[in-house]
Amino acid sequence: MKKITQFFSKLNQKNNAREVKEINNTDYSGSEAPIVDNDAGILDITEALDKTILSTNNISSAVSENFAENNVYLNTPSQLVIDFPQNEQKRRFQEKWYNLYSWLEYEVTTDSSFCYICKQYPMKDKEKPTFKTSGFKDWKNAKKFFEIHETSESHKTNQMLHHNRVSVEKSRKSCAALVNSHHAKDVAENRNYLKHIIEIIHFLARQGSANRGHNENKTSSNNLGNFLELLEFHCIFIPNLKENNASKVEKYTSPAIQNEIIHLISKQIVKLNLPRKYYAIICDETMDLSRKEMLALCLRQVDDSLNIHENFFGFYRAKIQNADSIFNLIKSVLEEELKLDLQLMVAQSFDGAATMAGAKSGVAKRFLEKVPHVVFVHCYAHKLNLALQDATNQIKSVSDVLLIIQNVSVFVERSAKRHALFEHLQGDEKKRTLQNFCTTRWSSRYLALKSFVNLYKYLLTFLEIVDDDNDKSIGATARGFLKQVKTFNFVFYCKILLVLFEKTHILSKFLQKPSNNIVKALELCDITIMELEEMKSIAFVKIFNECKSICEQEDINVPSIELAESVNDLHTNILNPNSKKRKKSEGESNHNFKYREKFAKIVDIYNN
Repeated sequence: MKKITQFFSKLNQKNNAREVKEINNTDYSGSEAPIVDNDAGILDITEALDKTILSTNNISSAVSENFAENNVYLNTPSQLVIDFPQNEQKRRFQEKWYNLYSWLEYEVTTDSSFCYICKQYPMKDKEKPTFKTSGFKDWKNAKKFFEIHETSESHKTNQMLHHNRVSVEKSRKSCAALVNSHHAKDVAENRNYLKHIIEIIHFLARQGSANRGHNENKTSSNNLGNFLELLEFHCIFIPNLKENNASKVEKYTSPAIQNEIIHLISKQIVKLNLPRKYYAIICDETMDLSRKEMLALCLRQVDDSLNIHENFFGFYRAKIQNADSIFNLIKSVLEEELKLDLQLMVAQSFDGAATMAGAKSGVAKRFLEKVPHVVFVHCYAHKLNLALQDATNQIKSVSDVLLIIQNVSVFVERSAKRHALFEHLQGDEKKRTLQNFCTTRWSSRYLALKSFVNLYKYLLTFLEIVDDDNDKSIGATARGFLKQVKTFNFVFYCKILLVLFEKTHILSKFLQKPSNNIVKALELCDITIMELEEMKSIAFVKIFNECKSICEQEDINVPSIELAESVNDLHTNILNPNSKKRKKSEGESNHNFKYREKFAKIVDIYNN
């Protein structure tokens, strides 16, 4: 036992010195140990938890081996198998006796046998020392005396003591084993604790919710923010998690750790969605709420099954908005951050701005110089928006109608009092609101126009009765709007635009699908053009009758034949004087003819 004591003493001295050296060489600048190994790159977050626990070194294996070497007699007898020597009677020890007597062991130096069990316990009164100290070697009568010893009271007593001792030794753990067991328990608990923290952060990130609260001090705030409140909520259903959260010095809930975990999650997501080989880039710029110009980057790729994948990879600050700076920004993201080969790029898609699509020095041109085979595609959804905008600007009456709709929507929704009155006028029906126009997506104006047409009768009532004692201009503004919208021409334009925008809205939504391709896009464009052509001969009667019905219900005058011929804006702003006018069919009134021409010209302009 003296050797064991010396071994543990030396081992503890070495480990203590090693721990002191490691602690002195460790510099934790914050309140929590880092969970990112910069040299190793992206680590498994749960495995990184081991690095934050300063515990006793793992010495169980060394201790166990040394303990076994110095205590071999506690485990099994020394049953050697050799060429046993003969005595004077030419008899020798027999190997088969080991199988008959498990306690029997042989000693080479004295050519004697002993009882492995009895050797470990002191001599008792009247007990013979033969199998304990002096040894037995009367091989002629060996089996007889082995039986006598095995059935003796002293051997049975020692055998019972030995059995109890072995049981105690098996159940007893060494200090090192206890330290390692505690360390393993700490690792499991900390990994489980960190796992719940990661799940909460991942959930909030996926939902687009903020992690932090305005005040995260438990003593002065009832709302600690989404992250801490969700952690407390988890503790209600997971008792162990509550105990860990309460007992830990390093709770891993600081904003720095939250950001680090989000960063690790984002790295894993980017890694999983990187293109395997060929790819195309899609970029656009936008200004965030802090008035900073941000560049959005998406990558488009095709997998082995020819399924199209279009993934968003992030926003990047564009400090200088010129072609050279934006080109270098995109290039650095692709090569340095995403580790992609520019030569594997096959296409690029931007808007039509000169900075991005300029033929001489735009971003697309610069990529073409670096990668000669890359194809530039002007975003088809953006081209559609530009076409609709240009078509609308060609028709003054149409652009005026859209401007009136926008102004009326802002007038109603800007004031909470006017909004409440407008909802009250809708009665028991499902409350609906007017939608504002999107300044960049012209096709999305379909939804705003649709809501305006559906709520038209409530708007007329609203504009007639709305007033404000504190601001007399409110009533005057409302009456001015009422005079503009309560006309047959206004209703007619609204119905035409609603039908046209419905077709273009479907096309625009399709062009923005990630699974779209050039063949499908061109096919749907042809279908849309064909439907618009058919509208000129099919949809006019339905639209005209609907307008008359609405006007009759709302007591709006329908222009007479003479009035229709005298109103200039029915044809002068619409008809192309160089085009061949359609002949009036037999029996068709001048009134009907003029509006049919009006309808056909609007459709032609949008179709072309």
